[in-house]
Amino acid sequence: MSPSPANPPAADAAQEAFTELRATARRADRAVRREIRGLHPSLWRIAPPSARELRALEAQAASRPTDSMKLGDTTTVFRTTLQDGTPVILKHYLPTKRFEMRDIWGRSKAMRSLLASEALQHRGFGVAKALGAWSRSGKGSFLILEDLADHLPVQKALRKLNGQERAALLAAVADVIHRLHRSGVAYRDLKPSNLLVALPGTQCSDFRFLDHDRNRFRSDEVPEVMALRDLSAFHAGTPAEVRATERWRAMQIYMPEIQQREIWKRCMPPLLHEAAERQHHWIPRKLLGG
Repeated sequence: MSPSPANPPAADAAQEAFTELRATARRADRAVRREIRGLHPSLWRIAPPSARELRALEAQAASRPTDSMKLGDTTTVFRTTLQDGTPVILKHYLPTKRFEMRDIWGRSKAMRSLLASEALQHRGFGVAKALGAWSRSGKGSFLILEDLADHLPVQKALRKLNGQERAALLAAVADVIHRLHRSGVAYRDLKPSNLLVALPGTQCSDFRFLDHDRNRFRSDEVPEVMALRDLSAFHAGTPAEVRATERWRAMQIYMPEIQQREIWKRCMPPLLHEAAERQHHWIPRKLLGG
């Protein structure tokens, strides 16, 4: 895998900088995809575990530990330790069929997550690094991630902070999302819980993205309608303690031109409508609701 840049270009960088970044990243993406070979392929960024260790990890996932970080209908996520003592996160995508053709041909959810994770790194963004992905017939697919125990989900970080510290974190989040969209990444599930931060969280390098299997990587910048959907998801998941005025200041950092009446009328109503419609919704306050 080619090395990642330390950071993407600044959010207000010239168009040429992002055009070059996207082209270079897409070449790196193709090189990684060429590593996928054979039936039920696996990819490893650490020394591959033995067959015995893999079976033990699969059995642990099948037991669905009661202290799991997530016990969903389609996934189980829990902390565990490799035989060499390395703490990791194991994400098990539960099987939906006895023979899943996507898994057989290397297109499992775990593999797609690994590819997307590395595609984000190729564009200069921090992630919870994928250390390995594999699948097993009738058992679903498995993804091992580094354990970022020293990072907080952004919604928890926002609750810990107030005043200027919270404003600085929101400003940094707005800057990171702007760079993400200019880099051609439509996240498609940009909830605050999918963005981790090491406080104080004032730099792009302080953030780590999670849950990448719905990401889309474009050869051009993300169009406005797709960008607004990402922003809606983030607004919807932002805790109610964050006031409308704080959200508005962050939106001005993401899109300074939003202060123009015509752009506000074009962008804000659909953003707020979708945010309010989401399951973990945020009800727009009068200031932003017009």
